[in-house]
Amino acid sequence: MAEPANGSGTRPTVVVRTHNSAATLEAALLGLRAQTVPVRVLVVDSGSTDGTVTLARRYGAEVVHLPAEEFSYGRALNAGVAVSGGEVVLALSSHVVPPGPDWVERCLRHHEDPEVVAVCGAVTDASDGPLVEVVRQDHAMALAHPLWGLTNTAASWRRDRVRAQPFDEDLEACEDKEWALRVLAGGGVVVVDPALTVDSSHRTAQGPWRYLRRLRHERRALLRIGVLTPLGVQGVFRSWWAASRAPEPGRRGFTSTTRALDHLAQLLAERDLAAASRRHAGAAPVPEPADRVR
Repeated sequence: MAEPANGSGTRPTVVVRTHNSAATLEAALLGLRAQTVPVRVLVVDSGSTDGTVTLARRYGAEVVHLPAEEFSYGRALNAGVAVSGGEVVLALSSHVVPPGPDWVERCLRHHEDPEVVAVCGAVTDASDGPLVEVVRQDHAMALAHPLWGLTNTAASWRRDRVRAQPFDEDLEACEDKEWALRVLAGGGVVVVDPALTVDSSHRTAQGPWRYLRRLRHERRALLRIGVLTPLGVQGVFRSWWAASRAPEPGRRGFTSTTRALDHLAQLLAERDLAAASRRHAGAAPVPEPADRVR
């Protein structure tokens, strides 16, 4: 089969970020091995001690080492893009498997349109309804729906656009949403295709408190870049109350518990940034969570 939309004879690179991912990485690598378009797999590892690197090499992946203390989602992706080749680079979380053997092929087909800067999948559309057709998200749509759009759990991007405008290496989360907003401001679209959706149950698999911590990181990042508006205690409560009375679960198929955690994360993130602002102004320090969720 001819390799579509990725330069003459160049295999597309799939960047896989890992940290102690041995339990899930094999399934991801087997899924990449089964693709209809041959790929070059590049594992960016940040200090694994559980055999992740050995496993990656066993499956023929190249490994780039990123010191654990230097890890951020954006820095890991930029490290992979820096040594990648071809016109299109893909990313796959080490916790998921491609949605089918034609995942890479479908992504590359979308990139045959020069207006497409990135491609991903989603379960819901920007209004929380089921996503039943391909959506082309432009800058205005990304601004209107900052929680929806590009997700680097499983995505592809034009390599030249990432090299020209790298992912933010200082953000603790949501480097995908920030990058899309910045790049789309210069034109182009992100294609969101329901056929490219991956299982993201790993987000909640470690229990509600770990999930809350993940959400807190994400809300804090989005507040920092100014695409979420602080609501305050009353605003968060009103938003939660309205969502709790909705007849159908909201974004990502939330249950009442996870929906409540989403709103609590917003409140905690606002509290974190207020504490950081007080520290900057010379007030007494308030401890802030230091751990990162990969």
